[in-house]
Amino acid sequence: MGLINQVVKESDLDEAGMGMAETIATNDRLSVEITKRAINRTMEIGGMREGLLDALEADILLETSENEEGKEFYKLLKEKGIKAAKEWRKETIKKTSS
Repeated sequence: MGLINQVVKESDLDEAGMGMAETIATNDRLSVEITKRAINRTMEIGGMREGLLDALEADILLETSENEEGKEFYKLLKEKGIKAAKEWRKETIKKTSS
């Protein structure tokens, strides 16, 4: 598929890659896992129509699955806004990574 969302100098590549990894890590683990599966499946299939259908399936799965981390995130999102919810997730990831 080869989608590009950023171009950086080679000397900035490691820093940009870590920044992208940190951004991805601020998301719900289940969301990242399902999205990764959908991307990998799309690459295996190699067809855009099938890839879009797979992405739709992943989106439906994300929207209909419930887990404690997701519930807490959306509760904070609703009550305190995106900044508070993302900060909570960031702190949660730090705790589980240690």
